[in-house]
Amino acid sequence: MALAGRQVVLLARPRIEAALRQSGLRVSDLEGRDRLIKPEALAVTVDPAVALPEADVILVTVKSGATQDMAALIKAHARPDAAVVSLQNGIDNADRLRAALGRQTVLAGMVPFNVVQSPDGELPLRVHRASDGKVMVEDGNAGLANLLDVEGFAVETHGDMKAVLWGKLLMNLN
Repeated sequence: MALAGRQVVLLARPRIEAALRQSGLRVSDLEGRDRLIKPEALAVTVDPAVALPEADVILVTVKSGATQDMAALIKAHARPDAAVVSLQNGIDNADRLRAALGRQTVLAGMVPFNVVQSPDGELPLRVHRASDGKVMVEDGNAGLANLLDVEGFAVETHGDMKAVLWGKLLMNLN
């Protein structure tokens, strides 16, 4: 999204933040795109009080076990009108975020493709989209899919995200 000109702030673990600040982020995909985002072009922080207060949209990508911790950070630091999109593996993460965040708009999402990270120690950090598919986001926020839909990250909305999430789980089990 940053490559498409969207204003993006990454809330990262300290190890990731240090690597991004040192060498930037290399983004590649199976279509042959291979771009480097230079460190000075990245907004990255370990501080939720820096990353969350101005966010219009918060993409939650933590492991399922960290969902409650992320919900607490969002509740403490984000604007109440910010849309929260769970792009996590698992069936009930959006429900858990909704329960923790009350009136905050929380939408389920699903990433159908594999993303491979560079091995530890490789700089710049690299993320490679190794398969294809459109990201699905739950209906419920007019314009959100258009905001997120950029080259290499196609997004569409779906009315029954539970079915989509269960379908992904079944495919992953095979």
